[in-house]
Amino acid sequence: MAAGEFTGDAAGRPVAVAICVTGPPGLASWIEGCAGRVAATLPGWPGFLGFRLLKYRHAGQQCVLIAVMLWEDLAWFRAWHASRAFAAAYDAWRGDAKHAGTVTARADFPFRRAPAPAVFSHLEDVLAARLGAQFGAGPDPGPDPFRVALKVPEPAGSPA
Repeated sequence: MAAGEFTGDAAGRPVAVAICVTGPPGLASWIEGCAGRVAATLPGWPGFLGFRLLKYRHAGQQCVLIAVMLWEDLAWFRAWHASRAFAAAYDAWRGDAKHAGTVTARADFPFRRAPAPAVFSHLEDVLAARLGAQFGAGPDPGPDPFRVALKVPEPAGSPA
């Protein structure tokens, strides 16, 4: 298995956590804003390796945004997810009536160490194939199936 490829077990391994939010097209900018508030809590968090908010271009009559976070291991993600900073940012999102119009799903992808851009690129390929099948674009939806809506810079010296 090459560096950056996904493995089966998250215990003690770097992991990409992908949270997919779908909703009506009119909610896209609202979802992006909410994701931005949550992402603002990530810099400086121990174990955090990178973040991208991807907007899928072939979702038809829905908007599909995927928050992808890279972590040293799942334990760091869980600690951040249980933090007051995350709770405050997420509670503002969940408390908005528009939240009822969205559906959220999460998938974890343990990976072998590689530079963050390589991991994000590989994950985009995996997600594009899955979403292409789901939304009728086929397993290969063509070049650039995502637009990067938001990026949090990787920490300096990040090993992933």
